[in-house]
Amino acid sequence: MNILKKLFKILMISLVLLFIAISIFFLTFDLNTYRGMITSKASAALGREVKINSMSMKLSLIPTVEIKGVTIANDAAFKGEKNPLLKIDSMDATLALIPLLKGQIEIKAFNMTTASVRLVEKNGKNNYTFATAGQETTPAQNTSAKKDDNILNRLSVDSITIKNLVVSYTQEDKTHTLSLMNVSVEQLRLIRMTLVYNGKTVDIEANLGDLAGFISKKPNYSFSVKVDAFGATAQLNGTIGDTANFDNMLINLTVSGSNLKNTVGYLAKADKVPAESFNVNVTLSGGLTGNIKLEPVSVVLGNGKATLNTVVTLKEIQKNILVLLNGSAEIKSAELAKLYGIKPMSVTFDVGADTKTVVINRLNVSAGKSDVVMNGGVSLAQSVPLVKTQIVSQYFDIDDFMAITQSMTKTEVTKETKTDTSLFSDEKIDVSALKKINATVALTAQYVKLPQVDNIGVSLSADLKNARLTVPTFAVRTTAGTLKGNASLDAAQTPMSVGFSLQSDELSLDTIKAVAQELKGSEVITAIDLKTKGESVKSLVSGLNGHIVLEVTQGEILNEWFNSLPMAMGLLKNKSNVTFSTSDQISNLVCGAINLTVKDGVITSDNQIAIETSVVNFAISGEIDLPKEELSLTMVPSIAGAKDKVQNALTLTQIVKISGPFTKLTPSLDTKKATETAIKGGLNALADKLAEKQGVKLSQETNNAPYNLCVKVLGRPLTGQTVAAPQTSAQKQEVTAQEKTPVDAKDAFKQQLLNSLTEALKK
Repeated sequence: MNILKKLFKILMISLVLLFIAISIFFLTFDLNTYRGMITSKASAALGREVKINSMSMKLSLIPTVEIKGVTIANDAAFKGEKNPLLKIDSMDATLALIPLLKGQIEIKAFNMTTASVRLVEKNGKNNYTFATAGQETTPAQNTSAKKDDNILNRLSVDSITIKNLVVSYTQEDKTHTLSLMNVSVEQLRLIRMTLVYNGKTVDIEANLGDLAGFISKKPNYSFSVKVDAFGATAQLNGTIGDTANFDNMLINLTVSGSNLKNTVGYLAKADKVPAESFNVNVTLSGGLTGNIKLEPVSVVLGNGKATLNTVVTLKEIQKNILVLLNGSAEIKSAELAKLYGIKPMSVTFDVGADTKTVVINRLNVSAGKSDVVMNGGVSLAQSVPLVKTQIVSQYFDIDDFMAITQSMTKTEVTKETKTDTSLFSDEKIDVSALKKINATVALTAQYVKLPQVDNIGVSLSADLKNARLTVPTFAVRTTAGTLKGNASLDAAQTPMSVGFSLQSDELSLDTIKAVAQELKGSEVITAIDLKTKGESVKSLVSGLNGHIVLEVTQGEILNEWFNSLPMAMGLLKNKSNVTFSTSDQISNLVCGAINLTVKDGVITSDNQIAIETSVVNFAISGEIDLPKEELSLTMVPSIAGAKDKVQNALTLTQIVKISGPFTKLTPSLDTKKATETAIKGGLNALADKLAEKQGVKLSQETNNAPYNLCVKVLGRPLTGQTVAAPQTSAQKQEVTAQEKTPVDAKDAFKQQLLNSLTEALKK
């Protein structure tokens, strides 16, 4: 018993002596004596000067270390900067002593008042990359240490507070600033802070859960984060069952706000972003060793004005990742759709992709009555992707998809007012995209509605390989006929070459609304073959070469302007009793023909454009200069079977010249051409007087041959017709008798015109 008492006394005395020794140590210990050594070591390690104004330690079983005036300078390349890389006014930390004896680091509290970090990047250099020359390498030690021997397992922090931390980043002359204010961190779990980014406030609340356990791969980790910023609220929460393999995850993200335009405007330009409320929801489930599914991915604008709903599945993530997307998107609001120049529409999609292939099982776009269905794939196995796709549409009306916005209207008005601008741009066409992809495309559209044509069908096949696009066949089916052709584009050579061929058989012009207002019951036969080279629209037009053949068959001319011939025909109206055209007056179109050669962008006609009607015929000659964007065409009228004097009278009064730049064409009476044409017809007295004024040499030739202008232009019989055989004398007498006795109103009108012209000539 006495021995126990003596041992207890010895223990108590020892504790008292230890306490006295510790007290004397803390009372006499001056941390400032180590300040020079600490700053020297830190400067050598960072490759720049480190300063500390003062260091102190307060006596306690839970001692507090206080440091004031800490600065880390910029490196030599940024000595001109006024502010250092890091500046801390003061900070202190309270540590528990007894846990240190067990190898545990227990920080009861860490507090920092104000601090600033200044990051600068100029001329490819920055002030935040630290030198590594002074770093020493040491051999690996404690190789037998356990894998979970992480410092976080031996570290605990009860609380961290930061009053104000300002971080600025300057790149060249542009600076961004981020302020962290009233930061509060409790046991490395609960975090609250307010950030101010370029003057915009961000509030953050987070529960990081057992972060140390997560890092040490402890299972069943959970977390949550809430951010209020830029007029929106974002919430992220989830659990990870297997933290070692990131499996068995369930994570949800929701973002909502009252005005998407304002929210996006805080971060970037928001020209085409709608000012609508928005809600985004994404739920992730699965793991990295299996499949990850995002279901749902949901985006809603306004009160359902626009929606996106899809399921995204990621398979074999660690091998050949496969992504599957299946869902729909819809714009219901006409006002919202118009913002993007479109009309309300919906899209459904079923798409899959891996590292080598993209497969479009189905992509369906619907708007109004129109629908477009697409399927195909893209092969990424080669350096140049290969695209194979098929597009099918039962009914397609471009008006179902397109909407005219105010900006479009303004642009059109501007273009109309600038009549002196070029129609063909000389800006170089960028065809680099053609060199980056190979493709095979098949397109089929059953019923297509365009602004001037209703319900046409389209089918084509195309191949793109090594920047060479070939369309071996395309067909455009209309209600009255089919256009067929082929096309090619070679962008591998410089300048690129383009070829185009188009043919049609008996295509009704009534299907084209603009033409239907001029003609009725007419059909056109087309044969166009053009080739060109160039790097811009201007150069492509200037290099255009080829042939254009058009044949228009019989019908009715409805245009009152054409029938009334409003130029010099007023002369005949004043000197005769003929009424040429009224609102209900029509003329028969016998035929129309064009047979033109294009050379270096210039189209020249030497009476290779012809129009024959039941009243009057026209032979058109002149030039269309596409590079200069100028036109000069002369219309020479005639009447088939009329006597020379009547022909010359009509010629002298009705030769019309249309000339000038494309943007400002001007009609006029071509008196010189009228005189030359009249002389060829054998006009005498009147021609003499006009020739004397115009300086034209006279000849006494006459032309009594019947006119067949279209056959002459085409160099062949009209389709479905044959050239009439030479008439015998008896036949000519019969024709003359028929002319004297008209059999219907149209012939009577024609005879009346002939008589009026004769009377005008006499006068």
